[in-house]
Amino acid sequence: MASSNKATISARERVRKANAERLAAEQARLKQNEDDLVAFFNSTADIEKADSDVEEKIRKIRAEAEQKKANALTRQAAAILGLKQRGESTSAIAEMTELSEARVRELVRLAKPKTKPAAEPVAEPSPKPVLDSAVAENNSDEAEQLAS
Repeated sequence: MASSNKATISARERVRKANAERLAAEQARLKQNEDDLVAFFNSTADIEKADSDVEEKIRKIRAEAEQKKANALTRQAAAILGLKQRGESTSAIAEMTELSEARVRELVRLAKPKTKPAAEPVAEPSPKPVLDSAVAENNSDEAEQLAS
């Protein structure tokens, strides 16, 4: 009976040992799965951050480009207004600039200073934009030409 008892203990030990090995392997596999999933979700967050950064940079670049275009359009309009104020006709300006007459008129309107109603009191003088000073110079040139 001793050998039967010994065999039973030995079988139990082997089962316990096999169970312990299986549980340890399962725990190791679960730990590796957890580590891989953490890496996956961290990478996903990094991808989303990179996409967000790209979109923000694109927005900034577009805003800068729009500002540069607006500044260039203002300079373009001032140049057209200068031609117009020196007596060039709309059709002549259109021909010289390869623009349509409608576009030339639009640029002239854009360059002309906006007049404020006289009833509106101005508390502080604001700095004159480039267009206003260019128009003022051209107006003084016209006045000189008419006077002479």
